[in-house]
Amino acid sequence: MKVQDVKYCYRFNCGNYEHEEIELSGRCEIKDDINENLATLRKIVHDFHGSHENKEQLNLDLNEKEEKKKEEGKEEEKTSEKPKKEKTKKPKKTKSKIVKYDRSLDQHKSIMSDFCLEVFGEGWRQDSKVVAKVKQASSIMTDNEDFIDGNCEILPSFKKMFLELVK
Repeated sequence: MKVQDVKYCYRFNCGNYEHEEIELSGRCEIKDDINENLATLRKIVHDFHGSHENKEQLNLDLNEKEEKKKEEGKEEEKTSEKPKKEKTKKPKKTKSKIVKYDRSLDQHKSIMSDFCLEVFGEGWRQDSKVVAKVKQASSIMTDNEDFIDGNCEILPSFKKMFLELVK
């Protein structure tokens, strides 16, 4: 069987019963490795979503600054009135939900696969020694360690411990 196209789709939870879905597809060449193509699509989707979230946060920050300037301008116009106490808006705190590592979840496998791709390079799946060490380390860390934060970023403490086990 010849695989001609690969497709990757992921739904990102936005909260409040909403999600964002990003889907990419690509055509495979005869010499291409399908797993690598799929990993590339996965990385593009997750990188795009991460940069998209940062852009949205930046837009929110800019909107807050514009509103503050407008409020300050209105207060300067009302100099004849009694001075009011300035109300400063406190920046919203984002909840940083820490999630434990669960090797049985596809999302965690995907995140770990991307991390291993960064650490060991593109051919890490073909090196049986590396694959065995990764499997052993991930089985040791299952359900024991804090894995990702609310932005689906691997925690530095997890990365450090994982790399110590793999070496």
